[in-house]
Amino acid sequence: MYKKIVLILLTLMVFSFCSGIAIGYEEIDEFNLSEAYAKGKVLEIYEEKLEQEISEGILENYQRILVEITSGDFKGRKVQIENSFINSPGYEIYVQEGDKVLLSVLYDDSGYQKAYVVDFVRDIYIYLLIGIFVLLMLLIGRSKGLKGLISLGVTFLVIYKIMIPQIFAGRSPVLVTILSSVVIAFITFAIVSGFTKKSVSAFLGTGAGLILAAVLAMIISNVANLTGLSTEESRMLFYVPEFADYNMKGILLSGIILGALGAVMDVCMSIASSTEEIANAGENMSFAHLFKAGMNVGNDVMGTMTNTLVLAYTGASLPLLLLLMAYELPFLHLINFEMLADEIIRALIGTIALVAAIPITAFISALLLKHKS
Repeated sequence: MYKKIVLILLTLMVFSFCSGIAIGYEEIDEFNLSEAYAKGKVLEIYEEKLEQEISEGILENYQRILVEITSGDFKGRKVQIENSFINSPGYEIYVQEGDKVLLSVLYDDSGYQKAYVVDFVRDIYIYLLIGIFVLLMLLIGRSKGLKGLISLGVTFLVIYKIMIPQIFAGRSPVLVTILSSVVIAFITFAIVSGFTKKSVSAFLGTGAGLILAAVLAMIISNVANLTGLSTEESRMLFYVPEFADYNMKGILLSGIILGALGAVMDVCMSIASSTEEIANAGENMSFAHLFKAGMNVGNDVMGTMTNTLVLAYTGASLPLLLLLMAYELPFLHLINFEMLADEIIRALIGTIALVAAIPITAFISALLLKHKS
């Protein structure tokens, strides 16, 4: 009964948090206007001028469109919008009749004033994928699937309600990330497997792997002179007033630690769970036998999980790899290019933490479960 109450409370926490995400209002003092985001549907295109040269080598596209606002305080209102953009892949928003778009609506005390097309609406398809994911988790995993969903919701809460706000407030990114990771691992193992020896083994193994990842990340980032400013996003963040005097290297290290967390947790739980099953299957299992069994499981998982990490980071960096290949840079330049070095170091540290966690988890599991009838 207690477990069911805990699960229900955690579920309510997740849903109550998610229900507050969709509201997006912002005061725009310089124009004495307020801004709200809303969805809209393109009903008609009145006028369209494509690729007008506004200056040498710069082409502008112009559309005058009729849009019906389909959400928010101005729902049902039909408005005319001027949509102009230059030919720049990734930034141009060329709309057609029937397209669903995201609008920035400006208003004051007298009501609606103006609106702009910000982007296309994509949340419908995201929610569809979330629904498929949740349905499969519940159909296949049943109670375990429900626990997995709740632990995922708790992870989301810790990251977006605790970790990121604390880093933004100026706390040490590495320390905040390690503490957040410990909380995530503890709650996840407690929800999925309860307060058992298996959970304790997996938790301690995960903690050891994360500490190793943090130490390695700090050492390598210093000796390799990583700045944390290799990506466009990090450079943009550097110019945010709150981060003007901030050490961006700490955020890079936080990303490395957090990226290693999921894989390390997976491996540690696999080893601890397998060791417990073996201990339950036989009587008076010795420490040596259980440790060897745990290592065998860990070695099998290691081969596939290291590939998982490398493939995940490679997939995220694919545009960068293609760009570097297009310019045919020599290997000596590539291996020392900070943006690529960041990704290589991130993948290697995550893999090292994963591998190191295997014998630690196997040792702790065997120690806790030996001589178990």
